[in-house]
Amino acid sequence: RGVWAGLAEMIDPYEDSADAGAAGKTVVEEPEWDLIENELRAIDADGFRYSLHCQGDGAVRRTVALYASLPRDEHGRMLRRHAITDLENSDPTDLVEFGKLGGICEVYPQILTLDRREDCLSMMRRQIGETRLLHSWNRRGMEDSGCTVCCGTDLPLLIPSLGESIYSACGGLFADGLPVNEVNTLTLVELLRAWTAGGAYDLMREDELGTLEVGKLADICVLDRDVFDLDYRDARDLAVDMTMSDGQIVFDRNKEA
Repeated sequence: RGVWAGLAEMIDPYEDSADAGAAGKTVVEEPEWDLIENELRAIDADGFRYSLHCQGDGAVRRTVALYASLPRDEHGRMLRRHAITDLENSDPTDLVEFGKLGGICEVYPQILTLDRREDCLSMMRRQIGETRLLHSWNRRGMEDSGCTVCCGTDLPLLIPSLGESIYSACGGLFADGLPVNEVNTLTLVELLRAWTAGGAYDLMREDELGTLEVGKLADICVLDRDVFDLDYRDARDLAVDMTMSDGQIVFDRNKEA
């Protein structure tokens, strides 16, 4: 249901030049919002979390509104750690509201490395135009709005790569090295936090994982260079030298070699 395919749900209609029968519509295939709402309320009442995959600013807005209608604590935050996955395109005002709710944004930090710049953007321009294109992959807005950002995706073939994540999510670079929406990118520190503490919080395991502290599992990744002295364009071949799990070395590149 990506924006590029004209299947995401938008707030305003697709452009007149849109493909796949989307022109003049906000959505081509209406999601089952009644079913989604009923499931969400039942799940929340039973104490479980809900993560909804949203493509398009309209889908994000409707989901934030649903989350806002759930029981909240004295600070106005959701009682459960509900999340939105992907958020390919989102209106900044909805990110602000989601942040107030204590929302979690599960993003795919390597997404830009899958395509060449114009192969992707030329399709998206036809669908939503240049102005709304600026709201795509807005991780900066998520972070600045107080949402918890973590790295994950619905894509079953993801091979996590910190180097490609830095290249894409911090550099804003496509596979061919051309940039997009650089004002929407994360800093390196924010990306590292998303991969570590953000993920632990999303899994409700922040007391065990995510940061290097006494009493937590010693899950440590040692990289082959200092990532804080690295040009984002040179990050794709970043490698792991050693991995520890619960204090035990489970991978050592020198020994593997």
